[in-house]
Amino acid sequence: MNKEAVIREYKKLVDELGEQPHEVVLSAGAALVMMGVRDQTEDLDVDVRSNIFKWLSNGRKVIEEEHVSPRIEYRSNIDIHELSENTGVVCIAGVWMYSPGELLIQKRYLANMPNRRFAKREKDLAEITQLETLKRMPQGLTARMT
Repeated sequence: MNKEAVIREYKKLVDELGEQPHEVVLSAGAALVMMGVRDQTEDLDVDVRSNIFKWLSNGRKVIEEEHVSPRIEYRSNIDIHELSENTGVVCIAGVWMYSPGELLIQKRYLANMPNRRFAKREKDLAEITQLETLKRMPQGLTARMT
């Protein structure tokens, strides 16, 4: 998915869930696409409030893997995770996502996972460099928390 497709899928999901956009937060690859760090992503990793995560888990399998937070496969291209209220978020083009600082934390964690594939680790390290640069740049992101 390119940026336009991410925006389209995000807005569709927000409508389906009936939540406010700031309560539906992108992380990982989709957030990197929105920030221009990546051109494409395969899927959306989305964080929602605890009560929405619990509601969605009724009738759906919660996938638990070592070193990764539990997730629900909402659709083949959307995984839903539980949002921590302490996660810093920003808004770009009406889409709420992890802030560059939060993405740095996430990518550094992923890059250091013992079971991370080499190719993914290399990609993580390149994206960490780009996020560090992005974090230092003055920009017009709408932030709820840094």
